[in-house]
Amino acid sequence: MLIKKIKKTWLSFAAAVVAASLLFSNTANEANAKDNSEANTQIAPASNQGKVVELTDSEFKRIVGHPSADMKRWEFKCDKPMLIDFYASWCGPCKMLAPSIDKMAKEFGGEIEVYKMNIEKAPKTAALFQIDIIPSLLYVMPKSKKLQIESGYVEENELRKNIKRRLIK
Repeated sequence: MLIKKIKKTWLSFAAAVVAASLLFSNTANEANAKDNSEANTQIAPASNQGKVVELTDSEFKRIVGHPSADMKRWEFKCDKPMLIDFYASWCGPCKMLAPSIDKMAKEFGGEIEVYKMNIEKAPKTAALFQIDIIPSLLYVMPKSKKLQIESGYVEENELRKNIKRRLIK
């Protein structure tokens, strides 16, 4: 039993390290190659002005931040608190949560930025945070230098309370 737990922990750790190295490696091919879908996708703005904006892996790194080289702390690129919704297009609870995410973007538009990431289109970031339950919400708090993840569907009123408690102080 103990050996199974050790193997599971080791595999989770190894997967996180591999995902992080994939996400944050800057190869010449990555810089030069453009996927057809990315070529037609608008680059996420620095401020989304009360709207939910979809992020790619590279936009996440540019707008939100990345782990330090030693993987012990987070290097924030943002100044404002952020809410990031990890979802999939086929996920029923994700579809149920989407209208509430839109409302929170409008309601808290001047105070926080709200983004969404499709785990199938942004697999590196999803792997970095070990997103295995969707929807999952990432609360980004640059002033306190914290990141928090909440997994599973959340009712609108609970989401509002969580935003006020975690992001708006």
